[in-house]
Amino acid sequence: MEYTYKISAQNHGGERVIGTIPYKIAMWWWTGPGRDLDEYFEEYYFDEDKDYGADGRWNHIPKEFRLDDTDWYERSHIFHSDACQFSEGNWIVVYAVEPETKDQNHYGDNWKEVANIDHKKLKSKETDVMKDLDDETMQKLSFNDGKQEECLVYGKRVYKGSWHFGTFTIDHKFDASKLTAITEVWGEESVLNGFIYDGEDIENEGCNSGDHKFDVAFFDD
Repeated sequence: MEYTYKISAQNHGGERVIGTIPYKIAMWWWTGPGRDLDEYFEEYYFDEDKDYGADGRWNHIPKEFRLDDTDWYERSHIFHSDACQFSEGNWIVVYAVEPETKDQNHYGDNWKEVANIDHKKLKSKETDVMKDLDDETMQKLSFNDGKQEECLVYGKRVYKGSWHFGTFTIDHKFDASKLTAITEVWGEESVLNGFIYDGEDIENEGCNSGDHKFDVAFFDD
């Protein structure tokens, strides 16, 4: 007999990215003339229509210290994830899926909840993309002859919602002891990017409903 299930993760998370910006721009905000305005960096970073005109919001930034027109969510060549935060106060719900609705992307009204588990009670396997950076990126982030070309920049758009994961079918009833959460380090946090159940990968399919709370951006050398 086959049993089909789907997992929903609750309740706080968001879209997170890690990319780079020129080191000199970070220094302008960090220790240079922009240091007295550093509380505006998040606003600047998330502004998708930066106005440098005569009366523009950002015309005080010298041309050599301005970011290009890359949107914040596209500055993500190191890391990009729309995921629930893996933390205290968050949980997952496992649903038994009716066969005729298993291809739906939303949760069936009559699906039966078979498990509700706090994140910290899950078995987990953590990965860290920062430990596997390619040589070219590492070179740009490293000091060479007293100079550094680029600086890490982190951005996240936080919201409250539900993240859903791929449907999986097994030949026995759900057993929580066979479920492992796959997490990824982001700064000082971890995010829930997927699961493994009894050797089968279950992928994160993103958030199907979200209530925007706030944005966070910072850089790190």
